[in-house]
Amino acid sequence: MANLHGDFIWYELITPDADSAQAFYAPLLGWAVRSAGMPDMDYPPMAMSPG
Repeated sequence: MANLHGDFIWYELITPDADSAQAFYAPLLGWAVRSAGMPDMDYPPMAMSPG
């Protein structure tokens, strides 16, 4: 399955250590970590940083 430029893509990363995954992937890929807005669920979406 090829992804074309501008396509919406959603991947799930299942990990027992979300904090370490965020610390690794955010600077490596230039992603911004956001709040999912769900106080009872630790689900931090990551997306391309603006710019």
